Amino acid sequence: MIISDKLTKKCPCPEAWDKTNEKGYSAAELGYFRCDYDGYHWWNTVWPINPEIKSSELVAEFNSVLDSFYETFPTLADLKSYCHKHLLPNPSPIEFNVWLDLDGPGCYWLRIRLIERDYNLYLHCISKAALSGEPPHAVFKADSLTEDQKEDLKKQTDRILAYAEEKRARKTNPKTKD
Repeated sequence: MIISDKLTKKCPCPEAWDKTNEKGYSAAELGYFRCDYDGYHWWNTVWPINPEIKSSELVAEFNSVLDSFYETFPTLADLKSYCHKHLLPNPSPIEFNVWLDLDGPGCYWLRIRLIERDYNLYLHCISKAALSGEPPHAVFKADSLTEDQKEDLKKQTDRILAYAEEKRARKTNPKTKD
């Protein structure tokens, strides 16, 4: 998926910040990827914010959006070119905020910083289910699951996250073998 034609300057979910957690993050934010480009590869770290709202569908879409970002903008130069062609005028020529709203379970805020040797992207994932007050996985209501089922669901989601992180590390670091 090429995401550049789906990015917008208008926030599709301004209500996300109506309710925040104790650190000031949206209560509907699953987490964010903090990414930097070192001149050769994109690197990232994952910052969970509200892991209790995760669902396997949301996590899979979140990872897919990051993979699509890497595909769409293989280098920082590609990202700079896009920003200067499509996102100016802007209060700052080096910092941009754009949004991505797909048909899936998440809404994404991309905070872009075009500064070399610094963090270049903060990709935030907002859960549409959490915004609407739905449980993380619409099929399951937390109180209808046994403790064993909840633990199994958590383990499955954690395995998906670990696999996605491992896959991304292999993709962005050619020295890592399959």
